[in-house]
Amino acid sequence: MNKILRGFAAVCFSLAVSSASARPITLNVLVQASAGPYRAIAEAFEKDNPDIRIDIGTPIQTYEEILQRTLRGIMIGDAPDVAFQGFNLMRQAAEAKAMIDLTVFAADPTLAAEGYDHGLSPLCTVKGQLMGLPFAMSVPVLFFNADLVKRAGGDPDAFPNNWDGIIALAERIRSLGPGVQGINFRYSHSGNWSFQALVTSAGGKIMGEDDRTIAFNGSAGLGALGLFKNFVDKGGMVDLSPDQARQAFLAGAVGIMSDSSAFLETVSKGAQGKFTLRTAGYPLARDIGRLPPGGNCATIATNKPNRQKAAWEFVKYAVGPKAQAILAQQTGYLPVNRTAAEKLEEAQQDPALKTNMAVIRRQLSHLTQWYGFPPPNSGKITDAIQSRIQSVVSTKARPEEAMRAMVSDVQTLLGARPQ
Repeated sequence: MNKILRGFAAVCFSLAVSSASARPITLNVLVQASAGPYRAIAEAFEKDNPDIRIDIGTPIQTYEEILQRTLRGIMIGDAPDVAFQGFNLMRQAAEAKAMIDLTVFAADPTLAAEGYDHGLSPLCTVKGQLMGLPFAMSVPVLFFNADLVKRAGGDPDAFPNNWDGIIALAERIRSLGPGVQGINFRYSHSGNWSFQALVTSAGGKIMGEDDRTIAFNGSAGLGALGLFKNFVDKGGMVDLSPDQARQAFLAGAVGIMSDSSAFLETVSKGAQGKFTLRTAGYPLARDIGRLPPGGNCATIATNKPNRQKAAWEFVKYAVGPKAQAILAQQTGYLPVNRTAAEKLEEAQQDPALKTNMAVIRRQLSHLTQWYGFPPPNSGKITDAIQSRIQSVVSTKARPEEAMRAMVSDVQTLLGARPQ
């Protein structure tokens, strides 16, 4: 009888252990902006990996906040397992130990076999250590309403390749009727992305190599603020939120709109049946003009080995062909996976979308660093810069005044201790 009871107990214990080990692990994941593509990728991943669940939390608006949430989680023992950190903040995140080194994980031979482009790894490499894998990549782009351009006497096939020509065209579009903006330029991107793009596309730099010497106050930076003045004074730009600007553009009330290529799919669908959508790259100074790539790195923050292993499976999947196809089809992000990129190009049947995507891809030969200000006040610095740009857009300050104030703000914050 005792033997039977011991045997029964052993079977029960075995079943309990088996049940516990079969219980799916749930990974907590931090994402920025729209959660739609991330959730679609998570659902596809869970089908292929039933022992791992993905919890995509409420989307966070800026990469700065993602980093802060990650750091707070680490401090209280509740770190996210995976966080999609902005390219511009990888150095700060690595220095703050907000993620683990993925060099050993990335030696996984299936990564390259499935099409991952190791040539993009420098975007997520800090001091020789691979701290994440590039997941989403975009470039700043100009969307334009080809119908309005034609009505204003322009040629959509010969869109101006310099800002003077673009502003002159915007002025003509504005004159088409009341309530029409010739141009709307988004300046509220996380990390001052579009402002940086204006500076670097003109051949300028944001900061010196020492991270303490301001470089954006040269002719390129002052010229960028001058452009904002002209966008308002000549192009009729109204200070709108990104969502409001896209709605106005899709309603035919804006001729030219600056935004991220990540919104290509959204804008293309919204324009369908209303007007012909075209894209153009930012004007670039000859030989020296560069553009900062937008986007993020998939990073692992958890320090628990069993969760790291599961997190790696998700990160690897996220840069794989299935996930990258989902991302590209739902957005305008450029695939970081060669297999996905090739298949998507072959399958693309919409000639207009194909043409617009080709314009975006051409910008990839002119990339530079998306600069991230050094801690501890990096977030406050980007907020200060955006505020000074807004002062020009609202006509409260001239470009020269805004630049002086911007330099003073940044100098103070670079030397200040966090409050």
